[in-house]
Amino acid sequence: MSKGAQLNPIMGDGSAAVVFGRKPLSAWKDIVAQWRNAGGDQVAEELANEHAARAMRPLL
Repeated sequence: MSKGAQLNPIMGDGSAAVVFGRKPLSAWKDIVAQWRNAGGDQVAEELANEHAARAMRPLL
């Protein structure tokens, strides 16, 4: 994953801010948009492709 480590703080800090009341729940859409714009969609696609590739391999 090319940008996973860079994206973790966006989602981690953003979700913590909402959970602990530093940001309103309405800010969640902006947090997700920031994550997606920073490369989150690319990471999600990479993970989906890896999952699909592993699902096709035999267990043994």
